[in-house]
Amino acid sequence: MLAAAGQHARAVEVATTALASARLPVATRLDLLDLRAESHFALGELTAAEADATTMVTAARRSRSTAFLAQALNRRAAVETQKSETRLAMVTAAEALKAARHSRQPKLEAASLFRLANAQQRHREHRQAVQSATQAVKLFRKLGDAAGEGRAWWVVASSRSGQGRAADSRAAAHKALALAERCGDLFGVGSATNILTFNEPDLALRIRLLKNARAAFTSAGYQRGQAIVANNLGIAYWQLGLHRRARRVLQFANDLNRQSGVLSLGASTNWNLAETENAIGDLAAARRYAEASCAQWVLVDDAMRHFYRPIIYGKIALWEGNFVEAQQLFEQGLRELQDTDRDAPIVDVLIGLAEAQLGLGNAAAALMATTRATTIHRQHDLASMDGFDHVHLWWLHHQALGANDKPGAARQALSVAYRFVAEQIADVTDEGLRRNFLNKVDDNRQIAAAWLADARKRKTGIPKRIPHLAGKSNLREPFERLADTGLRLNELRSAAELHEFLIDEATELSGGERVLLVLETPQGRQLAGSLVPKGEDAETLLISIAPDLQQVQRTRTALLDHTPERAKELDQRSRIIAPLIAQQQLLGYLYLDIDGAYGRFHDTDRDMMAMLSSQA
Repeated sequence: MLAAAGQHARAVEVATTALASARLPVATRLDLLDLRAESHFALGELTAAEADATTMVTAARRSRSTAFLAQALNRRAAVETQKSETRLAMVTAAEALKAARHSRQPKLEAASLFRLANAQQRHREHRQAVQSATQAVKLFRKLGDAAGEGRAWWVVASSRSGQGRAADSRAAAHKALALAERCGDLFGVGSATNILTFNEPDLALRIRLLKNARAAFTSAGYQRGQAIVANNLGIAYWQLGLHRRARRVLQFANDLNRQSGVLSLGASTNWNLAETENAIGDLAAARRYAEASCAQWVLVDDAMRHFYRPIIYGKIALWEGNFVEAQQLFEQGLRELQDTDRDAPIVDVLIGLAEAQLGLGNAAAALMATTRATTIHRQHDLASMDGFDHVHLWWLHHQALGANDKPGAARQALSVAYRFVAEQIADVTDEGLRRNFLNKVDDNRQIAAAWLADARKRKTGIPKRIPHLAGKSNLREPFERLADTGLRLNELRSAAELHEFLIDEATELSGGERVLLVLETPQGRQLAGSLVPKGEDAETLLISIAPDLQQVQRTRTALLDHTPERAKELDQRSRIIAPLIAQQQLLGYLYLDIDGAYGRFHDTDRDMMAMLSSQA
């Protein structure tokens, strides 16, 4: 009951007290050890969980009961799987399955099949995992065990995702979620909800699902689940272009990973931090995280571990502009993957190879790589697939086609890339998040600009309804986040923290393309923080807006304008300047702007920034 309520620390205490009795029957002792090991696992204490599993196996072998042995081996397989010792876990689970069948207890057989399937899925033996999990589904259903059946469906969903079969993965995940919700299995709810995000192109829905998964794992008391969701939330914020927020969330996930010592989670989060630091522009930090990720992956008993090194170091070489080395590494990775059926990693390597070839000026070779990659993507019905960035693929294909003087095909590739961009934010009702997605992610920014430029050339011109700018807005969402911002402001303890926080919150809430925090000091106006597109200079922008700051200094009210006044909305730049006033003293200004190609500020944006400035 305590574990089911998420009170795992208390559950460990109670189980430990009960185990102190020397007169416990073997069955009771094994059950208590099993429950305690699960709670240790939930708390991220894998060493303690492993010790309980070892004690269980010793006691079970001594008893000569095949039923006890199956139970104990299943616990050992669970620990080995979480420790990323997946090859060993498959052997252990297979032995547990043999013992379970000898015991003629269907419940143990179903549990053993689930453990085997989970280990196979984690080792990327997806076809075998689906077979084992499907057998487990049938047995759990016959037993009336909804929680067990739901978790078996979760393994099917994970494996189908690994195979690139997005629709099948979603269908299995929905079955897993329905069963988990029906029986109150919070861990199952969190796991199934998390899997639903893997191939979900709608970023708003993905974030909502991840927050639901986080709530389920938190209520269930599973630290590892919280770390997984934090990692995936970091990816979602990275994809929105909110890189500094992504970094904070991923660092939180990394802290949880270090506590639990799960190598595969640490490797994944370190890689996501590497990509985030690269997007921010800190190449030294990006390399450190990437190298840490590679060092962890090679220690993981994972079927992909031999492929990670050329892929990771190939991407480092790309970031650092070393295209010759990048080409060599990606070609090595492609050779090692050629006899596998892992389509997503193959596409990811082809993308890297094409980027290297374009960097070297080898347009024909780049087009060969992107053509092969897009052909694979078409074979999967152009679905969003976990493992590579489909928007980036088609934008790169557009560039390769253009470099080979194929304007018609390049326009078609641009159309596909643009469609993917528009689809990802079609249902995002928070305008700030939509604007961030469009103007802070390099590919999205360039794709939107290229699509508009191409539309201007057509006879029909730019349509009245521009897909990436269309969409319903819900004012409640940003104002709810603004209320949360006020609470978090009170937790800050230094001016530097406040400055960075204010820039980040203003950016996230508004989607501002350029954000400046300007302070009035005895030495004159000074930048306390800024966020501007690559290649632009914040100091130059500060000089250009001096007359507007003078106006706000006189009126002490927030300003909203659109310039040039007589231009079309699409060609205007929206600007907001909100004064920072405390005890009648003007401390400075919060400046934001956005070009019409990526969105437009309204009165509500001005009012929201005025409220944020007042809180700050």
